[in-house]
Amino acid sequence: MNTYKFTKSSELLFDAIGSFGEIREPITVSEAGASLTKGGIRLEAVIEKSASGVIKRCDYITNLSEESESLYSLGSKFNLDGGEWEVYTQYNGWQNESIGGWAPLVSSVVSRCNSVRSSHDATPFMALWNKQNERGIAFHAVTGAAWQMRASRLYSNGGDDTGVEVEIGVLPDGFCYELKGGERLPFPEVLYYEFKSKRDMDCYKLHEYLNALYPRRETPVVYNTWLAKFDSFSFEELEKQLPRAKELGVEYFVIDAGWFGITKSWWSGRGDWIENKEIGFKGRMKEFADRVREYGIKFGFWIEPESASGASDKNAKNPEYFDSGKGSYFLDFTNPEAYDYILNTVCGLIEKFGAEYIKFDFNADLEYDKDHSAFIKYSLAHERFIKELHERHPEVYLENCGSGGMRMTIRDGMLYDGFWPSDNESPYDGLRIYKDTLLRMPAQWIDCWTAIASVKGATPVYSVASEDKIIACGDAIWHHVVGVHPSYLKGFLTGSPIGLSFDLNSLTEDTFGMLKEFITQFKERRDFYKTATARLLADTNTVLAIEYADNALEDIEITLFVNKRLQDGVCLYPAVDENKTYIDESGNKILGRVLAEEGVDFDIKHSYTGFNYRLRAVKE
Repeated sequence: MNTYKFTKSSELLFDAIGSFGEIREPITVSEAGASLTKGGIRLEAVIEKSASGVIKRCDYITNLSEESESLYSLGSKFNLDGGEWEVYTQYNGWQNESIGGWAPLVSSVVSRCNSVRSSHDATPFMALWNKQNERGIAFHAVTGAAWQMRASRLYSNGGDDTGVEVEIGVLPDGFCYELKGGERLPFPEVLYYEFKSKRDMDCYKLHEYLNALYPRRETPVVYNTWLAKFDSFSFEELEKQLPRAKELGVEYFVIDAGWFGITKSWWSGRGDWIENKEIGFKGRMKEFADRVREYGIKFGFWIEPESASGASDKNAKNPEYFDSGKGSYFLDFTNPEAYDYILNTVCGLIEKFGAEYIKFDFNADLEYDKDHSAFIKYSLAHERFIKELHERHPEVYLENCGSGGMRMTIRDGMLYDGFWPSDNESPYDGLRIYKDTLLRMPAQWIDCWTAIASVKGATPVYSVASEDKIIACGDAIWHHVVGVHPSYLKGFLTGSPIGLSFDLNSLTEDTFGMLKEFITQFKERRDFYKTATARLLADTNTVLAIEYADNALEDIEITLFVNKRLQDGVCLYPAVDENKTYIDESGNKILGRVLAEEGVDFDIKHSYTGFNYRLRAVKE
């Protein structure tokens, strides 16, 4: 594709426009990248290649003078060969996270986000597929700023010659950044790599790369109160969950919204991060945290430090700490006093309750940047806040939830320990969201949450004896419920941190025993899941298959989901090392080249069921 070679024309490499004019000077090319200097402005493109095939490009603009300059546009350009191309992008909305699709590249395809929630409306991920040679290239923008990704088909010589330009950078709408004398500002970082599989875009390459640089601290089993009681809970009700949580193997017990504020509404209470005396624990949260620890479980709580309601007492007393937005107010992290206030407040709550887990949420949207910096200043200050919190309390597990997946990007994965990917707790919608999010981040980053109940002695099928049935939340608020087979549920919870958010006492003994056994097995395998890469072996309307594997392809686990039974069986072709010999769980030895040529057969008896199959390389 000639993708990774730099042209010597700066206008084909950078989009940098400011009060200094437009830069169109020749560039100096080296193994490490490219650079140029025009007057008092220097532009650099720094390239790092990894063993996994992922390339990182970091561009910088430096003001070499003592006088400030204004920036109006800031983006990195990539030039591909002409031909027939398709472009993949993802829409991102509440309960509809990571919905992707391909479109022909006729003129231009644009994906963008104008919010401090960096995956609101779209995700910063774009892939291009060359239909002529069936090869593609995936691009990931790593940024906290408002961003834009644009793929354009370019014509020259009357249309006889065509090419493709991909531009990734800061969203230019209203952008006017003051680049001070001596300041060096990074562009949005870009990760990119070639792929051969249009189905999953060789996402395992990205997983291997990110797992090496940003390993997960743990893959825990977490209980959260939200889908069990929402904001209407009491000390006594939640205390009844603790014996079952301990028996299941829960490691963190997290109190969601409803513990704070001075009103009876958690929404209007945002910003007043003090324990509510009228609702929730009614002043007994420390006592409850101690009870949690008596069961050998760590305690955690929910907080939304970035926003506040107009009715909050803190907003009334310190309006200078906040910026206004759509129906909410937003903490100004660039204000030193506001920054110190929120950092000390969160640290104080951690110390008061002995918390070791925080779920950070962000349910509002700030779409206007008073600094006209595309939220660069806000994002840098917020990043500093998260890093300093980690430094002060390294024992605390930080989960990120921007109203579900509205702030769920690679850049955020570098800051947080895990993601709550969606408020939609349907196992079917959740699986769709999970497998599409795998295209842009590793499995270990994506918590898989479930909200279920069970019914004893449900109606038998034909002559089969009655058995327990599991029902699951089919949306975000239990308005819709669905049935789920145990094998499907276990497959959904495989490979990632496990989240439970329901009344544990609502399960029958058989269902509880099944879940307990599964969690025990999960813990035995989680060192493998913690570093595994993922591939999609099948992805159709009827079947989905995910392969988890170590980098050497010595330990392989396949989960197959059957949504609709159209045939008696399905044959899958796992990614294996053809030079190795494998053994399956039945003790059968199979040559790697045989697996690659003949695949693995799965018998299908019912719709909406799951299968698990494991292969291990034989030690010679």
